[in-house]
Amino acid sequence: MFQPAREMTSPPRVVTAILFAFAFPPLALDVLAAAMELPKDPHRISAVLAALPGAVMMSLLAGWIFVLPACMAWAVLHQVDRQYRSAAALVGLATGLAFTSLLTTFGDEDAQAVAMHLTGATVGVLTGLGVWWIAYGRQGQFRSIITRPPLNL
Repeated sequence: MFQPAREMTSPPRVVTAILFAFAFPPLALDVLAAAMELPKDPHRISAVLAALPGAVMMSLLAGWIFVLPACMAWAVLHQVDRQYRSAAALVGLATGLAFTSLLTTFGDEDAQAVAMHLTGATVGVLTGLGVWWIAYGRQGQFRSIITRPPLNL
């Protein structure tokens, strides 16, 4: 049905992709919150942007609950040679929806649940595609490097 994926990766790219999976969602959510506050209260934007370092630290402390299952899914996909962009989007979507489902259990407003699920799904898909691009993308740049044989002196 699907051909095996041609993209390969290296350990430094995997580590960078995992760090991106921890850092991007809180950054995206804070920037989205700042953009939504812009028309209403421009003075509150500085408070939202000041929360960025704290959000990234909280993501590093508590985000493993969501990043670890996504890493396990990627390990399985990598072992069976099915690390496609569409698989990245699906893993990100599932992770984003799981995160949003956890957040909606603590909230009382059902009216915002749909908007929260859409936002979480969007950030999850973007994170999954970003992780794929860091870990597996840009392969064409590396194929054009010509290696020279060692010099015989």
